[in-house]
Amino acid sequence: MFMDSEVIEKLYDVRGICNAVIGRDVDSAIRLFDEQLSFLAIRSACDIELMSVFLNSLDRGIYNHILQAFGNALSICSLNKCCHENFQTIGSCRCYGCFSCAGKEIIENYFKIVPFQSCKGNAYIEQAKEYIGNNLSEPLTLKGVAEKVFLSDTYLSHLFRELAGTTFSSFVLQQRIDKAKKLLEATELSVSEIAGQCGFSQSNYFSTVFKKSTAHTPREYRLAFRKHASNRH
Repeated sequence: MFMDSEVIEKLYDVRGICNAVIGRDVDSAIRLFDEQLSFLAIRSACDIELMSVFLNSLDRGIYNHILQAFGNALSICSLNKCCHENFQTIGSCRCYGCFSCAGKEIIENYFKIVPFQSCKGNAYIEQAKEYIGNNLSEPLTLKGVAEKVFLSDTYLSHLFRELAGTTFSSFVLQQRIDKAKKLLEATELSVSEIAGQCGFSQSNYFSTVFKKSTAHTPREYRLAFRKHASNRH
């Protein structure tokens, strides 16, 4: 059958499912799987070969994501065994219903292997923080940052609360405010320019948020800082 770019994407791009498994969000993983399998079945008239390729892609994709995410924090032997058993299950499928059940079984099998906590949790948080710090002028969403560090948004949100002691949105906002303080202190940029560099599309909103955080408007903060700096000299 002819496969357009959309079919090829659904066939091989299983990152969303993989991220959900790593984030221990089995419901989201199964929902995404159902959506992709249903799309492929409709477009291919339930072509067995195509659905087999999709499930094998899913099996290897989750395997590689787990290996990359957790490495020595899990049993490689168990992971390899799970992958092999999933491969055998896929080989026995002959209809849409079988592929649907097999896919959910693959997800649940890998889900049992993913540890509740990983020694790499801190590493993920640091990667997320670094990405946020380097992109404060851009819109930053939990989902978008999670994709950059190959996690589900649910799991990244959990890591921020568990390891950083704050929510994702609160952390991003504080980073924007901290950057704004530095720019107010060290540059002659206008409030509007600083707002843009810190990810605020409207300077009025930036001023409101800044005052709520610091008890000063941006202009008041800059004047107070410079007055204090001048008095020290």
